[in-house]
Amino acid sequence: MAKKTSIVDELRRAIRQAEQGGLTRYRLAKMTGVEQAVLSKLMRGMKGLRLDTAERIVRGLGKRLAIVDDSTAVR
Repeated sequence: MAKKTSIVDELRRAIRQAEQGGLTRYRLAKMTGVEQAVLSKLMRGMKGLRLDTAERIVRGLGKRLAIVDDSTAVR
């Protein structure tokens, strides 16, 4: 069974990928309206994150949030 990851873990991974591609946190902050300090806290291990903030970050990274019904998944 695959390890479950949180939305915060996935956001960190996506931000790291974008940074490796040359996007700075300053630029991401400007693009999303999310303060650079919030992005830094997120990358340092902040656990709680409002859904609307997560969505703004995700959209700034050119991705989207989705809620998937996995109630029919084989367990």
